[in-house]
Amino acid sequence: MIQDSGVAFLDRIDELGITLFGERDDTALESLLRTYKTQIYRSYEQDFPLVGPTYALIKVTNRCNSGCSYCNHSIYAKPQLNLADASTESIKKAIREVAELGVRSVNLSGGEPLLRPDLPDLISYACGQRLVSILLTNGLTLSERWEELGKAGLSYIIFSLDSLDAEQYRRQRGASFKQAWKGVEAALLLRDKYPPAAVHITTVVTRHNLAELPDFVQKMALYAVSVQFSPYHHFDTRVPDSNTPRDSTAVRETINELISLQESGCPIANSRAYLEHFPSFFEQPQVLPSWYRCYAAYVGVFIDAELNVRPCWSWSLPIVGNLEQDELRNVWYSSSFNQQRTRVRKLECSRCWLLCTAELSIRFMEWGQ
Repeated sequence: MIQDSGVAFLDRIDELGITLFGERDDTALESLLRTYKTQIYRSYEQDFPLVGPTYALIKVTNRCNSGCSYCNHSIYAKPQLNLADASTESIKKAIREVAELGVRSVNLSGGEPLLRPDLPDLISYACGQRLVSILLTNGLTLSERWEELGKAGLSYIIFSLDSLDAEQYRRQRGASFKQAWKGVEAALLLRDKYPPAAVHITTVVTRHNLAELPDFVQKMALYAVSVQFSPYHHFDTRVPDSNTPRDSTAVRETINELISLQESGCPIANSRAYLEHFPSFFEQPQVLPSWYRCYAAYVGVFIDAELNVRPCWSWSLPIVGNLEQDELRNVWYSSSFNQQRTRVRKLECSRCWLLCTAELSIRFMEWGQ
């Protein structure tokens, strides 16, 4: 499973375009972008959507089997979220409606989506809707299920892994590193047996794992797996912050080293602009770059495990609809959704620097340039 081809690295990184536009073919992607970007820019200027999203994130469960120190889905989180899963048919209805709205790729997330026995059925249904299917997972039970997911047509695995040190992994993720690594190996088996399936790692940067990130990237490069970083967000101010890196010099040195590794061909899948803001974000979390524009509420749609429609994944803005009560097309073009788009455009929100909002927006702006 270990690979050493630089071309393979670039291929894997380029496939991140799938998560935004559901398209592997460069020519088709270029054609799509020429028209879609124009429509989104006009929507942004006119403060009203002229077109549907291309990307959907659907949380198929709030249940989780991990105890991440920074997540409200953690098995240790209090208060607990609603742990009752939506029915298979309700999730399929959501998948069908995002496809009808123009979405090209759907990310099945959680909680931990592998806890749903019907996950292969949901993936197969998404494929039947001509959607690129993406799984965001901690991988703890992937070794038991990768074959059925591959057969179902899973296109892309985003594997959440914060450390290669067993004790540090347990501290940050509250679970067994040995089991997680079995999941990584299973993801590679799926990738190699069911092409063109792809895998990449997503890693939350904290003060605990900061020093190991360059070695982490180089280790994953041996497997031709790209890594994408996201800064820790201390959303819950009711609890002490034990995760934010406080050594600004160490953060800058690490980020600079990661950028140098990226320039040398190491498979780091972030945009440079996104990485460069990490030091400032950790120092002043709500101060965003002057050039930044958030397009998350225009190019993506976010549906939580109770089938509530949200403007973005940060949960700092109110719910704008519910798919048990209304159709997604009506919600997408509703005045309530558009009121929240206006707030997003003005950055009257949590002003986050998440992968699914900030990096998504930067990738959208940069693509095709």
